[in-house]
Amino acid sequence: MSNCGLLVVKRGNWWDRCQGKGSYKSQDGSPSDEILQKYRGIEGFPWPEEDGKDKLGLENGLAPLGKFTVVRDYFQKVAAKYPVDFVCICFPVRQKQMTIELPENFLFLGYDYGNYISEYNLFSALLNEVVWGQNEEMRSYTRCLNEYLLFPKIEIVNELDRVRKKMLEHGVDLETEEEGEELEPIMIYQPV
Repeated sequence: MSNCGLLVVKRGNWWDRCQGKGSYKSQDGSPSDEILQKYRGIEGFPWPEEDGKDKLGLENGLAPLGKFTVVRDYFQKVAAKYPVDFVCICFPVRQKQMTIELPENFLFLGYDYGNYISEYNLFSALLNEVVWGQNEEMRSYTRCLNEYLLFPKIEIVNELDRVRKKMLEHGVDLETEEEGEELEPIMIYQPV
């Protein structure tokens, strides 16, 4: 599994699509459209257009850094149709280091917390359990989010991970992890 890769993700209001109702609101009352305009993590609809996807060299749903120009062209085409983000995601725990060598002109936005197994199997506990969650203790971490609705420091992610695991041990109703799908810090970068 790759430690870093490029991702184009469509931001969409999946809650409304599933429920067929008006805008979902976070626990603090923010409408989902406002949240999705700010949020820059992994949650959404990866690679929304099939046209051109075959040229991206995807491995587990991520394009290699060497395909930057091809992914940028794909992003520009898709951005004309949908609200999308072009990000680079890295997994610092997998590579046991905090510094990542990226192509020039990438800006670190923060950390998501979840898993990205492939374009068909992903989950952001940050978005689903902190921002939109029902549990007060999990939601208390919204005070730590930056302007991109990500965590600015890995120490916050590690603390949340410990708290979340204790909550699961005590039977709190949160998303469970399957083997090989453990939640982890995910570094989010954006080309500038």
